[in-house]
Amino acid sequence: MTSSDTSPPASTSFLQELYLGRVRWDLLRPFPEQDPEDRRAGDEAVARLSRLLLDRVDPAAVETDGRLPEGFLGALQDSGLLSLMIDPSLGGLGLSWLNACRVVETAASWSMPVAFALAVHNGFGSGVYLRALPPGPLRDLISERIAAGVVSGTADAEVAGAGNRGRTTVAVPVDGGDAYLISGEKVFIGNGSVAELVDVSATVVGDDGTEEVRLFFVDTRSPGFEVVSTHEFMGLRGAAFGMLRLDRVRVPAEQLMPEESGGWRMRPEPSGSSGSSGSETAAGESATGGVASEGENAIGEAASGGGTVAGEAPGEASGAAAGAAAGKTAGDLVDDLVDLGELALFGRHLVIAPPALAVARASLLWSRDFVNRRRINDRALGEYEEIRRRVAENAAEVFLIESLLVWCLLGRERADTRPDLTAAKNLVALASWRAVDGTMALLGGEGYETARSKAARGAPPLPVERCFRDARGLRVAGGVEFMLDLWSAEANLRPYYEPGGGAEPAPEPEPGANPRPSRPGGPLERGAGWPRHEPGEPGGPSEGGAEPETDPRPSGPGAPPGGGAGTAGPFPFPPRYRDHLRRLTAQVDRLAGHCRVMTGDVPMDELLTRQRSLALVGRIAAELFGLSVVLARSADLAEAEQGNTAVLDLADVACAACEHRLDGLWSQLARETGRSGAETDPATLGDTWLRGTGLDFLISGAAAPSGPSGSLYDHWSQP
Repeated sequence: MTSSDTSPPASTSFLQELYLGRVRWDLLRPFPEQDPEDRRAGDEAVARLSRLLLDRVDPAAVETDGRLPEGFLGALQDSGLLSLMIDPSLGGLGLSWLNACRVVETAASWSMPVAFALAVHNGFGSGVYLRALPPGPLRDLISERIAAGVVSGTADAEVAGAGNRGRTTVAVPVDGGDAYLISGEKVFIGNGSVAELVDVSATVVGDDGTEEVRLFFVDTRSPGFEVVSTHEFMGLRGAAFGMLRLDRVRVPAEQLMPEESGGWRMRPEPSGSSGSSGSETAAGESATGGVASEGENAIGEAASGGGTVAGEAPGEASGAAAGAAAGKTAGDLVDDLVDLGELALFGRHLVIAPPALAVARASLLWSRDFVNRRRINDRALGEYEEIRRRVAENAAEVFLIESLLVWCLLGRERADTRPDLTAAKNLVALASWRAVDGTMALLGGEGYETARSKAARGAPPLPVERCFRDARGLRVAGGVEFMLDLWSAEANLRPYYEPGGGAEPAPEPEPGANPRPSRPGGPLERGAGWPRHEPGEPGGPSEGGAEPETDPRPSGPGAPPGGGAGTAGPFPFPPRYRDHLRRLTAQVDRLAGHCRVMTGDVPMDELLTRQRSLALVGRIAAELFGLSVVLARSADLAEAEQGNTAVLDLADVACAACEHRLDGLWSQLARETGRSGAETDPATLGDTWLRGTGLDFLISGAAAPSGPSGSLYDHWSQP
């Protein structure tokens, strides 16, 4: 089935359905594919960028010099590559989100700093807001600057931490409200040292003393605006991340984001408050364009675990924003997104997923290159079983990342993919990391060695070490993984606290009937409207415990919402998937049972204090989501390419790896929820160290001599 990521969004999330105990194959299948015409539209942009990279960018020089070549950003703009999704009437290419991802992946395969310059500008730059702005002076200003070739970014993160609900940067109204004076400092801002127009989040204090964070569009040439420094990271050397300072920068009131357009990209929703189920902004999140600190947000700052502007329902814009969108012509909008939170989620996907895919693909190629030229003890390296397994696991990571990237964009016409996007961020970043980390282990010293050192001794200068450092940033980017797991679980557990929400428990068995078996994590309960078949039940698995070759759950008339034309009837899976399907169904049942238990006896506010358990639930659900996507896509590819079993082998390896990770996660969750009162609470132990009331013996080793100078470790400890 061919799809476009400009299709109207649906309202049912596949991920949230998993929390409720339902595997919605009618949403995933047939798995969406890019429309051929849309793909051709992106081919030219990919080819254009490839030529530009080969002609103008030496990745090693960018790494050494810490900056992109002089004039390169101008060349990108002249080629339309800084306006990938902007309407052609403004000088853009009018591409889809998926084609934009293809362009960013191409850049990342050659130079990660170039990829971030493209992704931040196209995903979080000023042009993105044209989809949300009503006609007026601000829309006209941004349109004019975009047409003129402006480089832009978003300035949100602060030294105090991007996870705070408020902002220390302040905007003071002057001249009777005709303008504002903005003062404050911003850090880790993508394109911050080169941007000509940035949107700045700042706190506005009302006449009644209330505080509200709003967005202001600021010309970086304004008096009082200063680029303090360009950040240097472990990786991404050459990317233009900057620290910005604003000292009473005057901004006209018409450059304030209108309230009807959301006011602030990620207006925080207090924890436990009502909002849009499955897609709220979890407490502490934001979404802008830099690298953040304290385990909150990061490169791209798109850490929106839910993605809607506060109070809006899934798949809906606010009334004013929807009305504004209705008045826009087709030329005004690249697609139908008008929700700032949703734009932030797609922006983060553009920043993270394509580079993750580029890292994994490169790792796979480097692995083959190394293995095919290496011999150990007169045997080709590829003859060793462990080596072949590691290469296969790298291939499976590529398939997982690619499948998730495509689903989150093209699945919009059938499902609300906003919750899925949050889970996908962690899945793709971690898969990318596993791929490059495994490749470095495979290459050994040659992997750890820099490309420059390898070239000096005549070895193939594969930049594995540089890619390794860049890939680590993707795990920090957009929110570190444990916080995203936590936010995702919080958002997707909210339906259990709503009237009639959550999956309903199974009915009591009839007298004399065999009771349904229990599994770890609580009784196996039926999700509302979706029967679970056990051995011996009609339509159930065979004596060997395998699921049938088709999913037996209903679709079409009378089925739970979310199906539709083309999705009615069973969905065939290859026979070899029986065990994977059986295990998936059992674990989704187990997830829903655990969610019912953990939400059934505590209020939401108390549940939110159990952060480790919530994060584990979030990670388990994410892994089940990834497993489902791999099964759905591979089944459809295998059906389309009769006789090609390689994709089934690939899915087998990917699913087995996912199932191993799930085993570990379930074990951790069981330990976390079953801890006895006599067992030490790790959080209490951590508090002991933080308060300085114990554990000092851990740093009183050989490197801690006695005397007035103290330990060398003291030089790294801040008062």
